[in-house]
Amino acid sequence: MELGWGLGLVLVAVGGLSTSIGMVIMKHSSAVETELETPRLICLRPWWVLGFLLLVIVPLPFTMVALSITPITLIAPFGGLNILFAIGLAHCGVLSVKETISMAHMKAIVLLLLGVTLVSIFGPHGLKETTLEDAAECYTNIPFVVLFASCMLIMLAYVSTWLLPEHRKLSETSPLSVVLCSFTAAACGAYAQLLLKVVAEAMGRSWGPHHDNQLDKPSFWICLASVLIFAPFELYLLNSVLASCDVVTAVPIFQALLLTLTVATGGVFFKEFGELTDINLALFTLGGLLVGASMGWLALLQNLQARVVMASVAENLATLEPDSES
Repeated sequence: MELGWGLGLVLVAVGGLSTSIGMVIMKHSSAVETELETPRLICLRPWWVLGFLLLVIVPLPFTMVALSITPITLIAPFGGLNILFAIGLAHCGVLSVKETISMAHMKAIVLLLLGVTLVSIFGPHGLKETTLEDAAECYTNIPFVVLFASCMLIMLAYVSTWLLPEHRKLSETSPLSVVLCSFTAAACGAYAQLLLKVVAEAMGRSWGPHHDNQLDKPSFWICLASVLIFAPFELYLLNSVLASCDVVTAVPIFQALLLTLTVATGGVFFKEFGELTDINLALFTLGGLLVGASMGWLALLQNLQARVVMASVAENLATLEPDSES
């Protein structure tokens, strides 16, 4: 049994490494595959497609096998590995991506990893099975409705900024823009995972030994259609975050939000928060607060770094002007 758990944790680590390499390659794509030189659609850009395969497709079998042989309570804390792998790859240099990590970044990332660990260990784990009937009646689950409506309002507020005049749009490197874009991407990912779980279990019942056909139910196709809406939007927004931020900022913020929102949505949907002890609930809340504080810190550091770069560029241009006049 322990050998199986060890193998499961190794598979989780391999899947996490593949995910991290995929995000770094997507960052490379945003730097070298400009719209002037490659197709406008990101799904037609070779480097982006490679990053997508390593981010989504390659880790899938590793994750499925790991979940089948290892308790989720052991797997959950390893969610922070994706952050560490991505930061290490960006720091060492992969293709065109090579970034320095300041001491302030390291402190913020350590704080974020602590929050992620508390959330993943002491929060609910979504171990309960669910049916299409449960999904269809989620509107009677008031906490789930409130959480879903809150997420949708934040997502709509961010997307609506795209319609503002150019001079009033949020700067891509502003702390608010970075956090809102990451939140929208992570929320799409969290609900896509939840709905995918419902779809997978429905397919399992349909093709299982009891042949309880679920595919003729409208709710199955509604859930599947929702996954096909949320998942591509998540990838598009993740690409936007990676294009506008350094990996050492974008990946920790996105991964922390994805893990926290996945745990929260699953716990509310399966009504598991009521089963948590007071200590677990307190530590889960503390983890969420640490994640929020560290995300704000990382976003501010990114904004400060962007301002320094812009000031340096402006200074260089100013020094070139006298030469051009002479």
